[in-house]
Amino acid sequence: MAGIGIGLPGIVDSASGMMISSRNHVPEFAGVALAADLRGSTGLPVFVDNDVNAVALAESRFGVGRGAASMAVLAVGTGVGSAIVLGGEILHGRRGCAGEFGHVSIDFQGRPAGAAVVAA
Repeated sequence: MAGIGIGLPGIVDSASGMMISSRNHVPEFAGVALAADLRGSTGLPVFVDNDVNAVALAESRFGVGRGAASMAVLAVGTGVGSAIVLGGEILHGRRGCAGEFGHVSIDFQGRPAGAAVVAA
């Protein structure tokens, strides 16, 4: 079966197929109904999620995590991204922020991180 998968560097609402945070490297995609637009123009199923969530899902199904019940991925690039796979599914949590270890505060009196993170 053919389909399109897109990973975006930011907070993504995977249910709507749209990036909801504009504080990242591609702010022009924030608020764009990317999944719906591509589905309409191609007729194919479209899946949009955070880029590290996409990496974690691929690793759990086809890569080093194949066969594992659960796993976590930590990706260091232009920032720190992370994802959690439980029972073969990405853990999204409240507002798509589950597993975003790059935004865990170590100084609760310090400056907030660039993304608005809400506890799950």
